[in-house]
Amino acid sequence: MSWTQVKNYDIPIYIPASSRGMDYKLCRLPNGILTMVISDPSREMASCSLSVATGSHNDPSVIPGLAHLCEHMILSAGSKKYPDPNSYHKLISESNGSHNAYTTGEQTTFYFEIPCLFTSSESNFERLLDIFSSSFKDPLFKETSVNKEIYAIESEHDGNTCNLTKILYHATRLLANSKHPFSRFSTGNITTLGKGAKLLKTTSKKLLESYFKTNYNASNMTLCIKGPQSVNVLTKYALTYFNGIDDSIRNDNTFIKSLKSPVYMHQRFSFSSLSQESAMSKGNEEDCRLEDFHILSNAYNPKYKDIKCFKRNPNHNAIFIKSTKQPILRLLFPIDMDDDYFNKDDLLRFIMVWCELFGDENDNSLCYFLKKDNLITDCFAFHSNFALNSVGLVVELSLTGTGVKNQELIINSICNSAIEKLSEANDTELARFLSECNTIDIIRFINKGKEDTSMDEISEISSRLQENLALNRPSFLLKEFPFINDYSETGISNFEENEWSKNWWLSKAYNFQQFLKRYVNRKNLRILFLGDIETPKFTTLTEDLKVYSTDPFYDFEYITFKYKFKANQLRQEDDIFRNIGIPKRNTFMPEIGKSLAILSANLEAILKRNESIGYPIIYNNSIESKPGLVLKNSNQETWVLNSPLQHSSTESSIFSFEITNWSIKPSPASTMHLEVLGQLLGILMTRELYPALRLGYTYEIGASVNGDVKLMITISGFQSGIMSLLQNIIKICNSISIKNPTVTHSALHRARVMTRRKYEDAASGNSVKLASVGLLIMLEKHMWTLEDRFDALEESDINSFYNFCSQFFKSAKYIKSFISGTNELAMKLSHLIYDHWILSDTISLNYFEKNNILSTCFLKPGENVYFQHPGDEGDINNCINYFIQTGERNNEYIATLTSLTDYIMQSNLVSELRNRKQVGYVVFGGMRSLTNTIGLHITIMSLADPEDLERSIDEYMWRLENDTIGSLNESTFKLTFLLPFINTMQKDTNNPFNNVTNVNLVDDVVANVQAGDSVNFETQQMKLHNNLKKRIFNNRIQLNLKYNEAIDLNIIKKLTLKEYLEFFRATISINSKNRSKISIHIISLMAKEEIANRKLFLQLVTFLKVKGLTIKRDELKEIVEISEGKPSKLLKEIVKYFKKKDEAKKLYFIIIKEIIKIISMTVINSSSITTKSTSKKNNWQTEPIKSALPLVLVNDIKAYK
Repeated sequence: MSWTQVKNYDIPIYIPASSRGMDYKLCRLPNGILTMVISDPSREMASCSLSVATGSHNDPSVIPGLAHLCEHMILSAGSKKYPDPNSYHKLISESNGSHNAYTTGEQTTFYFEIPCLFTSSESNFERLLDIFSSSFKDPLFKETSVNKEIYAIESEHDGNTCNLTKILYHATRLLANSKHPFSRFSTGNITTLGKGAKLLKTTSKKLLESYFKTNYNASNMTLCIKGPQSVNVLTKYALTYFNGIDDSIRNDNTFIKSLKSPVYMHQRFSFSSLSQESAMSKGNEEDCRLEDFHILSNAYNPKYKDIKCFKRNPNHNAIFIKSTKQPILRLLFPIDMDDDYFNKDDLLRFIMVWCELFGDENDNSLCYFLKKDNLITDCFAFHSNFALNSVGLVVELSLTGTGVKNQELIINSICNSAIEKLSEANDTELARFLSECNTIDIIRFINKGKEDTSMDEISEISSRLQENLALNRPSFLLKEFPFINDYSETGISNFEENEWSKNWWLSKAYNFQQFLKRYVNRKNLRILFLGDIETPKFTTLTEDLKVYSTDPFYDFEYITFKYKFKANQLRQEDDIFRNIGIPKRNTFMPEIGKSLAILSANLEAILKRNESIGYPIIYNNSIESKPGLVLKNSNQETWVLNSPLQHSSTESSIFSFEITNWSIKPSPASTMHLEVLGQLLGILMTRELYPALRLGYTYEIGASVNGDVKLMITISGFQSGIMSLLQNIIKICNSISIKNPTVTHSALHRARVMTRRKYEDAASGNSVKLASVGLLIMLEKHMWTLEDRFDALEESDINSFYNFCSQFFKSAKYIKSFISGTNELAMKLSHLIYDHWILSDTISLNYFEKNNILSTCFLKPGENVYFQHPGDEGDINNCINYFIQTGERNNEYIATLTSLTDYIMQSNLVSELRNRKQVGYVVFGGMRSLTNTIGLHITIMSLADPEDLERSIDEYMWRLENDTIGSLNESTFKLTFLLPFINTMQKDTNNPFNNVTNVNLVDDVVANVQAGDSVNFETQQMKLHNNLKKRIFNNRIQLNLKYNEAIDLNIIKKLTLKEYLEFFRATISINSKNRSKISIHIISLMAKEEIANRKLFLQLVTFLKVKGLTIKRDELKEIVEISEGKPSKLLKEIVKYFKKKDEAKKLYFIIIKEIIKIISMTVINSSSITTKSTSKKNNWQTEPIKSALPLVLVNDIKAYK
């Protein structure tokens, strides 16, 4: 295909300062695929993302999840050119890359990233592009792969049923318009996908082929490719590999005719109302403008027609979900983006401003007053996209016990008082706030750092390219929302800069008030409550409505009803929000933000790659210089990573400091006091520093999780504001240490509640998290059990807490600090810390060195133990964390060979255990570091028994030793593993700490409190800082900065196969009698019979409902239970029930055969829960594989430690 047929779009694209030096190019391939290529010479990583304008809203109504299954199958079943189903995943593993895919209602996106430094790696990228693109030309959809992927989706869905976010999103569907496809279950499970094809008397392969032919064409696709190559080379890749995708709309409805689906569903598959010309959006015209691309609109407008996602006057506007999780109240205000009252540009801007206004945490905000009255612990305001032109504004409140009792008061107060007051706020203050939001938006965009990986960036871009580019102008493709002053009108300044601008902002304020009145009101409200209460106490919920239904997919019980508001009868003195108002002026605004003209000029300068105006390059991501120690005395040390590019107060710096108090002995009580202190600091700091967070500042507060009395705080932001942040933090800490009256009992109570909830969430977390925490508790000497922590929290009181804080801040301590910034700022911050916290300390450094008593429990040679712990009561999954200790962490030889073994495992771990043997949906493993030891772990979440999983892992380790490694000779060992490992470790991707898959459980514990934009915590600069910080604070800075561990590649270069096998057989092999291994088994509280009954119950509910046969939930559950898993007894009871209702004939002649199939399949599936990993004949070797060491149960953790 000729280059001349590629349509290039020469448009400027606004970019952050950290992206300067990168080239962006938009083009259209001859087959119509709109493509963005990004050249980034600073990173030796190559990535690709392809988005398709089809998703779960195109599922046939009787086969929910078909789009999701297609997503799983496309890259897992091979293609005509590459029939091996493992081609894609194998090459990514061999290249040490990453990949993912996701399906939404309207889009499916596939993306990957691999290293691209050497010639061979670059060839791998081209080969991977070929494999990847081939799957979108001629996928095979092998029947042998279908069942594997359905099982994977079933396991994925089982995990979703315990996920709060997924539960609440699904509950939102239950309040949506039942005629809109958003209202339907979308993930799919073994019932909808396994039985769907049989119900239609066809095969899954034919369903998938027809779905693919109808929806996967070039006119529905957008592409993004990023790499260190030039934009011309990347364009060549796009042309070479993706132009062969069929650009015709292929109407294949061979199976659609048999579906009894709604009209709108049939139209999508037959394209009866969508011509090829409109679908292509003029894509074949030579003069096709970017503004003519609106792929999603073309794909879904004919489908939806006038059907809205949410009805204007619904019968039900509230839903209550029974749950033992933390109680949550969500207030949802749907917005129809097709509303002619506002143009879409303004709607997008007002959505952004709404999130800022209702999510504000200043002392006159919605959040502040709810927290003040102890009604909530957290408040979030965000928007959620449900479908084309359907957006929801969401206020999510985490309720306290008091809040649960006063839900009606909260809802009425927000709607009758808070919203009304904000809608009628002073127009001058609102105009000033809008202007400030605009300035902050520009500042944050300019200062946005490079993310640690490109995968999120490219997937967002390929997805965003499908939106209406006439609305979301191409120049702003890297922004979710347009700037409020969109540069369509010149001369606009900040609100207070001139009279013309003041009037302009006042007009915007008026329009925003109209936006609030039109959309954020009682009539447009949907209410979602999730919590552990028998029946919500609502006066409008009458007794006849208090009947719970069961959702057949998520298995939660719920009530939907019409919530009716009372007239506003609040007296002013009883009004929670009597003093609510527009946020005050931001005192942290940097000088550059005080003039919109200067700020805009900097944005334009970056746009034009013009450095003459001098806006600084904010992020320096290289690690050519090592952190330097600039200050050390008996109580303090300061380290600096000093960038030569940093010379302006508007640049971002990161400052971390760690306070260690060795005069307080490690104990569960001191650990919990630190946890409460961290939460209290977060509460008080947010109140003081929220304006700084809006500008992009961040802070983290972390109490030590492994027993020592240590508190760590990290702050980031403009250099000009870092000093002010630290001064505020010191002031707050000192006020706590002297029990200042400004630290209210209410704030302390809230801190205790949040601490308790943190551990309740940990205790009710999924089995994977529980297993990881369990390993820490077993092996770290001062990691207390959750039970010990709960007991310590209950025994503490106000006096003991304040006594602890006084001792912590006032007695002898040692403070380490580290800054990514300048020497000058480092010394200022160090002196500030010294003057307030260290001046009176006299203890010497030797004291701390002698008292550094933390260490890991070393497993003895020949130890093979396991510990069992129950999972959360709502989690049906089991889990195993299988850990082999290989030796001391600081031993270079051990660490290097352990890292090599990790690399070898990555080549086949997932493909063997998840894809081939299907022992579980979640399978991962690799090197794992503790405080003093290092080793290898394999973690699996599955319905299978942990003991069966233990045997499966033993089998895998046997094959790894005998087949993967043992079948090699010296030459093939070097070519297959040693040289690629050396190449991988030597590459400089500006992301050096992710070169190994090591999971450091001790170092990587998430901070107790984290405030600020989550994106800022994922930048390369923050990741680099955090890795160096861990090394400095753990006295490991002397190691090679490229690696997390004490790795020496010279050992690998001299390594022979014989030497490596000696290491493997002595420390890792299941045949070794000196191997040291421990496993954590998390066991579901549900009995196998209960899990089988639950699945059978949900399948029958769904099936009978589809067939028009109704049965009360409790009666069906009773029938399933009394059947005791016997198919004949169950069938007999079902017939008996419908016979009483005179519906036996319908049951017999319409569905009796299908019910028998459901019952039979469920019995088979339930029995396979225990036999899946052991019932099949072992095809790895003829005899069962056993470890040389017997597996011993640990009953008492304290005695063991």
